[in-house]
Amino acid sequence: MLMTEKSLIRKLYGLRVFTDSTCQDAHIGLGTQTEEAMAKATAREKLARKKSIKKVVMDKAWAGMQPGQTMLVATPLIVDAYIRDIPHGETRTIPDMRDELAAREGCTGTCPMSTSIFVRMVAEAALEDIADGKQVSEVSPFWRMITSQDKMSKKLNIDPAWIDEQRQLEAR
Repeated sequence: MLMTEKSLIRKLYGLRVFTDSTCQDAHIGLGTQTEEAMAKATAREKLARKKSIKKVVMDKAWAGMQPGQTMLVATPLIVDAYIRDIPHGETRTIPDMRDELAAREGCTGTCPMSTSIFVRMVAEAALEDIADGKQVSEVSPFWRMITSQDKMSKKLNIDPAWIDEQRQLEAR
């Protein structure tokens, strides 16, 4: 499915452009939401939402891509599957994953913003699972992709040193 950047932003973030009756003053808004939609979803729930993969033809240069090139917007479950497929004791970087996913789908590149959001979502879901009693070996091994030095690790509800500990345990 090919989309333009504007339609992608509208679809991903649910943004709509509202104008006054004279069409002189435009603003962006989320429209109305029900109380259910406003309730904060858990990372596990966000991860499980059904989303479809998107391929966007770029209108302008962005994220190292040129107009006319195709950008992949993966899904949280695709990112989760990629992380789960990283062999024990090995690591990958987010740029490595983006390149591999783009190549698999025949695209020039992968959206860096959505990919990072999805990696964090996978990490937060794994941490929720651990907090609920699952063993570390049963969750998505996000520490194979995130280091303790990454900005993202500081945003997680965990001591970044724990990521180093997991990496060291797997390196043995």
